[in-house]
Amino acid sequence: MNRSMVMISIFIATFLAAAESSIVTTAMPKIVGSLQGIELMNGVFTVYLLASTVTVLIFGKLSDLYGRKLIFTVGAVFF
Repeated sequence: MNRSMVMISIFIATFLAAAESSIVTTAMPKIVGSLQGIELMNGVFTVYLLASTVTVLIFGKLSDLYGRKLIFTVGAVFF
């Protein structure tokens, strides 16, 4: 039972990571069009990566405080 739950969690995490990257890639032309400039695309990616880095650090600390299982579940549901 425990082994299968770990595998399911890994599959969910992998799926969510793939979905996140494909959403950003798909939305990027619309975002760049709204900003009216292809030269701003690097800035958009930089802000996205910076936000991702900061949230990883925050959720890492929260998982140390409250447990990885709870934080993973909350993150997956929120996503």
